[in-house]
Amino acid sequence: MKIPKFIEFHNETNCVLSRFLKAVEPEEGCCILIGKTNSSAKDNKRNIWEVTHIWNCRNIWGEQESKLIDQNIGVFSNQKNMQLSKNNRFELDAKDQIESYKWARENDLEILCCAHSHPLGENKPSEIDLY
Repeated sequence: MKIPKFIEFHNETNCVLSRFLKAVEPEEGCCILIGKTNSSAKDNKRNIWEVTHIWNCRNIWGEQESKLIDQNIGVFSNQKNMQLSKNNRFELDAKDQIESYKWARENDLEILCCAHSHPLGENKPSEIDLY
């Protein structure tokens, strides 16, 4: 799926996303954005994501079912002294992901992406997000 040129939030999904992400502070919140991709017939380069639903997910970072906890340790030299926790890392629960995919398929929608918060950082992609 191509990176969108525009993202449109429908049915107050931007407010729902914000509430879900803020509800778990000081931990990072995570959600799956569901909707449709829409490319203009006139301009094939105009790629729009239309977000119509937000699927709230559980952050399982550091929990027994986590698969990522050991993979990011020591990856970034400038974060050597940072204590890795749910306050600065997230991992989507696989059960939530599977349920969201099933629901999206049943409702003729697409999984567009996941979103997560940075309660202890800036409102921009972190170095690890871009990695």
